[in-house]
Amino acid sequence: MENATKALLISASILIVIVLIAIGIRILNSTSGVTDQVGSTSSALETSMFNSQFEQFFGSSVPGTQVRSMISKIIVNNSQTPEYKIMLVLRDSSGNELYSAHNGGNPSITRIQDIYNLISNSKFYAVYVTSGCTVYANGYNNGHIACITIKEKA
Repeated sequence: MENATKALLISASILIVIVLIAIGIRILNSTSGVTDQVGSTSSALETSMFNSQFEQFFGSSVPGTQVRSMISKIIVNNSQTPEYKIMLVLRDSSGNELYSAHNGGNPSITRIQDIYNLISNSKFYAVYVTSGCTVYANGYNNGHIACITIKEKA
């Protein structure tokens, strides 16, 4: 009788351990979705912060001084964040391309500096994201701004 009691206690202990392991695995699986959501939210926030530093300069009548400030930020960005380089196109008031710095998706700092030098502080420009200089859809690379057009105002 004593052996039967011990066997039942051992069986009950094993069953409790199995149940605890199953509960632990279930909790672990349910929290993995939360960590995926946190990672996704963090990535979206990073993209939003990246874009906002350039979007503040977008508009239909942006002074040349602000356009030059934006280009300076782009030069810094392209030096420090090579995976998300921004390309530029400068157009005249008729929409004709005057100068570009996209070089097949790899903009050179020198060409961007050339556009900086072509911007007049006394003029106004339309500044917007465009797909006109990039292989990325709609001017974005994984949600990050990849191509900006600067168009002289008439």
